[in-house]
Amino acid sequence: MTTVTKYICDLCHTEHKTEEECLKCELSHIEITKLDDAKYVFNRDYPPHVYLIMQDNHRIDYCFQEDLGEVPPEEPEPETPTDPVEPEVTPGDG
Repeated sequence: MTTVTKYICDLCHTEHKTEEECLKCELSHIEITKLDDAKYVFNRDYPPHVYLIMQDNHRIDYCFQEDLGEVPPEEPEPETPTDPVEPEVTPGDG
């Protein structure tokens, strides 16, 4: 049997052989800090341009290309009982 350890970047999902490589990859990505603006135009449902402020304080323009379809609803988390229910014991049961 062979045990394989791999490290996966949480942002781009690339597999790496070492933890160091994976951390370097994760730190190389510049993350979005806020939605700055969205430009809408007449007779279009979605904005053709969305402006974001990035972690390095750059303002980025993303352009609409296509509607990828509706996102399916998230499934609710299964409920876990908080306290086990103890059966009631009354005198004379037994």
